[in-house]
Amino acid sequence: MQSSHSPNEKFTDRFFARQPWLAYSILGLNVIVFLVMLKASLLPIRLTLIAGNDHATLINFGAKSNFWLLQQRQWFRLVTPIFIHIGLLHLASNSYALWIVGPIVERLYGSGRFALLYLLTGIAGVAGSVLTRGDVQSPVAGASGALFGLFGALLMVSFKYRHELPTTFRQAFRKGILLVVGFNFLFGLLNNTGWLFGNRFRAVIPFIDLWGHASGLLTGAILAMILPYLPPEKNSHSWLDKLILVICLFIVSYCFLRAYQLRPYFIQR
Repeated sequence: MQSSHSPNEKFTDRFFARQPWLAYSILGLNVIVFLVMLKASLLPIRLTLIAGNDHATLINFGAKSNFWLLQQRQWFRLVTPIFIHIGLLHLASNSYALWIVGPIVERLYGSGRFALLYLLTGIAGVAGSVLTRGDVQSPVAGASGALFGLFGALLMVSFKYRHELPTTFRQAFRKGILLVVGFNFLFGLLNNTGWLFGNRFRAVIPFIDLWGHASGLLTGAILAMILPYLPPEKNSHSWLDKLILVICLFIVSYCFLRAYQLRPYFIQR
């Protein structure tokens, strides 16, 4: 007796049967880090939520700064900024994007490869910001590079596996991602050049880092060309996936430990 389910339906059923626990865990980690930073902030809570955290707190927690990263060689700042957010709007916008795109990529690649994608594209976003921003003192943070990396990976997957993915998947990936990426790059370009609000008001949206986004997007697309996706019928909990997860967890934990050990501002309350 033949199954009444078509190949596309089988793909969809198995795809959504995978639990994207890591994407939601990263989202939770971002919130926890933000709350800890909020408690440590030198500014009133209301001001911190609206305008963002103070310079000292951001640097202490590992935000990117060209001075501390390049001149002081604190390389952990390539990783820690991925999980740090400056203000509530910054956290909310990135959390929403991760909530939408993160589970899709994790279901496509499995938790181990998703962790690798997220970490490497996040590092690429920070590196892109380091190489293109002239301000060596201003702290920069956020998951935008990693999120654009996920967008780039999905876009590449929609072309690379166009003969394997259901048509609805391919169309949703291409149309949705191209629209989001196009809007964000246009918005970021107008803001960074002063066309959006005028040069006097470019600081209204200070966390838009156009070149950090572009670096993450390009890295995500390149990694998707190299890393094979995980077909729904295969096991997503192989020993290799577990090993990659452990390595990524160790790297993130070690970098935050170093940020704590080398924090430059010792604040007494």
